[in-house]
Amino acid sequence: MTPSEYLEMKDCFQGGFTHASVRKIGRVWKQVGSFDFTSSYPTTMVAEKFPMSRGEFIGNSSIEEIHRLSNDNCCMFNIEFSVLNPKYKAPDHPISASKCWGPSPSKKHWIIDNGRIVSGENITTCCTEQDLFTYEEFYDWEGEPKVTNLWIYKKGYLPTELVKAILKLYGDKTALKGVSGKEVEYLLAKGMLNSAYGMCVTDIVKEVIEYDEEKGYIGNYDNMTDKEYLEFLSSQIDKYNNNQYRFLFYAWGIWVTAYSRANLFSGILACGEDYIYSDTDSIKILNPEKHMDYIQRYNDDIIKRLELACEKHGIDKELTRPKNKFGETKQLGIWDFEGIYDEFKTLGAKRYMWRKGDKWELTVAGVNKKKGMEFLKRKAEADGKDSPFDVFNLDLVVPPEYSGRLTLTYIDEPTAGEVTDYLSNKYEFSELSSIHMESSDYSFNPTARFLEYLITAWEDRF
Repeated sequence: MTPSEYLEMKDCFQGGFTHASVRKIGRVWKQVGSFDFTSSYPTTMVAEKFPMSRGEFIGNSSIEEIHRLSNDNCCMFNIEFSVLNPKYKAPDHPISASKCWGPSPSKKHWIIDNGRIVSGENITTCCTEQDLFTYEEFYDWEGEPKVTNLWIYKKGYLPTELVKAILKLYGDKTALKGVSGKEVEYLLAKGMLNSAYGMCVTDIVKEVIEYDEEKGYIGNYDNMTDKEYLEFLSSQIDKYNNNQYRFLFYAWGIWVTAYSRANLFSGILACGEDYIYSDTDSIKILNPEKHMDYIQRYNDDIIKRLELACEKHGIDKELTRPKNKFGETKQLGIWDFEGIYDEFKTLGAKRYMWRKGDKWELTVAGVNKKKGMEFLKRKAEADGKDSPFDVFNLDLVVPPEYSGRLTLTYIDEPTAGEVTDYLSNKYEFSELSSIHMESSDYSFNPTARFLEYLITAWEDRF
């Protein structure tokens, strides 16, 4: 790859999609169905086609040409929308604001839904053809968007040996799950399976940190001119290109997540107004029985794609459906029904709680599941509320003793003194540097911009 191609790949790369439907936030929903993909990223690495050639720079293009080229090529490009609006009652908003740029006056007037673009003017982002297909389903735009910096790559399946390794690890993970005495082997297989994707997107160009006795630690980017930075970038890319031991391609990781997001958005779109929440490879919906036809169609399609890939590789298709310790078949890639929650409530991305019978569970990034749930139950009782759902709100603050969250303070000066352990034994210490860890609270306060949009959406909902 070239340095400019690498920089565009960095702009193009996105992770999973984690979001809540703004029309469903803050309310308790009953009989919520939960589905998740069985090993979403490994599935796409087996079933889909990826960049399998050196990139060819096309430059300016059009949406029509992207559709034509995408039959045989993976496409990466910048796209600029002069005016972007959501389709009528679009269930969510796929475009990430952090991956967009545009003139400052316009950016102030973009409407953003917890980090996702709802509408705006002069919005530019970098994406793959898979992302474009999703945007066409969720947005309307005025005029013809401007497509620039188009790179294309010949499509092909990933190398057979890599695909065999992924299926072997998936089979090991499935067979070892829950087997007594095989916990270490299970975790190893699971970690290795996940790392097949992670290794692809390990950053190629890493900043070198230098130490100066007078200035302390400095990054080598800090003192570089633009010319020096480009020379450094070129040298790192050359090392990557000429590394005889390299067996992965950074672009593969970009399309792994792009394909996986497209699969997830197919479910979000199909469920429409019943969609509540999604997280990378899972979805929570109302009226799950209404959407089983979509689930079945999707599952049939992904199985066909996996079997076709296996046929091309000369691999036994039964490797995509190994058996667990109970002898049950665990098909790779399908929507797996996890069950129905009696009640479910979300406050946004990575913030939700559910009840199933007497079982309660809290998921909040940065809060200990067990301690956080204990706090909500105690607070509900202390406040005279009927349910922990009644205190799980946007103004909630979880105190330090329940959050499980730590604030770290880095101390660079030498410190010395005496410390007493839990048995009352005293020890002297002398350290050149140290870290102080202190329990801290967790506040649910949303940003002012999201809260403003949320209030508007709630007014529209009711």
